Amino acid sequence: MKAILQIDRAKPGELRRQMIESAIIPSYYNNFMKNFEQILRCVNIARNEEAGHGQGASIKEVPEPLAELVINFCGSLIVYLMKQHMSSAPELKSASTDPLPDDDIPF
Repeated sequence: MKAILQIDRAKPGELRRQMIESAIIPSYYNNFMKNFEQILRCVNIARNEEAGHGQGASIKEVPEPLAELVINFCGSLIVYLMKQHMSSAPELKSASTDPLPDDDIPF
């Protein structure tokens, strides 16, 4: 969000407000953006509790379903924000590349 907004520092609430004001996120998604902020915080909590600070002296394995949940939540929201941003910025739209053909996807 900071890259899209071209700012160096901002608190999550400020980022959310600026995303809505930028029109990248429609104003009717205001409540969605509050929830998005909570999802991002959940990512930090999961990291801190399961792997970072919360693991203690021995390395703790993060449950795969939790890791997938966090990655999928964030990934989907990041893709949405980037596509919205790129569709609203003609100079980025022309610089973007076509997606890879299906046979080049490594999974």
